[in-house]
Amino acid sequence: MRKNRMLSGLLAGTVLSMLGSGLGFAAVSSDLADAVMNRSTERVLALLSQKADVNAPQADGTTALLWAVRHDDLATIDQLIGAGADVKARNR
Repeated sequence: MRKNRMLSGLLAGTVLSMLGSGLGFAAVSSDLADAVMNRSTERVLALLSQKADVNAPQADGTTALLWAVRHDDLATIDQLIGAGADVKARNR
């Protein structure tokens, strides 16, 4: 039983270490990509006016521009490209 606890502790420490080093699936937040994904036009405009990072990806690499393309939202696509979105960005 003690071995199992030690092994569990070691495993938990390894996972936390991987997350801290970026090797795991660390939580990644992109408010702008989230806003475009949720089709929140007002939030998108507010974030763009605050100079949000237009290329900040979500955990799977999806950027605001990729969401706008998926939604066929030409107005948002134009705004994001005008704000410097990477048109060559890819997700997983």
